[in-house]
Amino acid sequence: MKIFLALVLAAFAAPATAQTFEASRAAYDRGDYAPALRRLRSLAEQGDAKAQYRLGTMYYFGKGVAKDAPEAEKWFRGAAEQGIAMAQHALGIMYDKGKGVAKDAPEAVKWYRRAAEQGIVGSQFELAIKYALGMGVPRNYLQAYVWTSLAASGIAREGTLAGSGLAGEGSLAGSGLVDEERLAREGLAQMRDWLAKQLSKSELERAQRIAEEWRPKNE
Repeated sequence: MKIFLALVLAAFAAPATAQTFEASRAAYDRGDYAPALRRLRSLAEQGDAKAQYRLGTMYYFGKGVAKDAPEAEKWFRGAAEQGIAMAQHALGIMYDKGKGVAKDAPEAVKWYRRAAEQGIVGSQFELAIKYALGMGVPRNYLQAYVWTSLAASGIAREGTLAGSGLAGEGSLAGSGLVDEERLAREGLAQMRDWLAKQLSKSELERAQRIAEEWRPKNE
């Protein structure tokens, strides 16, 4: 009987939670941060991953609350551990830059990888750089080529550096900074050409095959 009641309550709670999140997102989008913060905090404290991620962005950027990188890291981590890709990307940036946490290249790579494997273009780009330079991971030109190829394909497909800025707030989509996107595409192409020259023929063929067959983990 107790199990049955729990299932019934959960069935009613799920739609209510979704409605609360949508209301908080709408408030956030129109710049009405105070009610958004209240709703998001309530959901985040109950373990809602999307709310944790959005609450993290509010603390990181100071939207309706004082900027607080350690608090942002706390909420990003909660969301990241539940599989929210952009929260994983955000943690990667925080460990990469040493914001709210001690700078830690291997930890940055760990979170970039999790986000990259879900298709976040910014994390794919960051992972390519890390492998090419041997930062946080052993230098590996084959892996660098694979992630460079995937990042380039992602930008070409989406027409934007989606996920290139922390928690999506830094995305260049619609910002008018098209030159930066063009430079990123050209830079990735040049980087891929350079990496190809560092690989043997068989290594290059293998890297190209991996990139062609790759699919996001969330598909």
